[in-house]
Amino acid sequence: MSERIIQVAEFEERLAAICLGGAGSAFPRRLRDRHILYRTIIQPMDPSKKYTEEQVNDVLRQWRLDIGACLDIDHVTLRRYLIDELYLTREASGTAYVVNSAGRGFVEFEESVVAIDPVTVIQSARDRASERKRMHSQ
Repeated sequence: MSERIIQVAEFEERLAAICLGGAGSAFPRRLRDRHILYRTIIQPMDPSKKYTEEQVNDVLRQWRLDIGACLDIDHVTLRRYLIDELYLTREASGTAYVVNSAGRGFVEFEESVVAIDPVTVIQSARDRASERKRMHSQ
């Protein structure tokens, strides 16, 4: 199995670790972690659809609320990262964006990653952390 492929277990583990950081955490520097986050952003988007900039911004703002709340990054920077990494391509006219789930191809994702609900992964990790904390305080 290639080191380029991010398996479901790694995806869930790293997503939880990144998103359970304290408020104001920096966007990850580790390449694999960044790609995991990029994937969670584009996952609900339809690759066959063209998106306006406002629609992309709405997706990014919702992602910030649901998944990336602890990260110190704005939707404009996220959009730029997605474009730079080719997860989003912008038409020459600048009026529409299209999703490319492979990005630049630096990493690949196990096919079943598409079925992961990032919000559920993060909430489950929070629940486990709360339970561990409760058990240690007894």
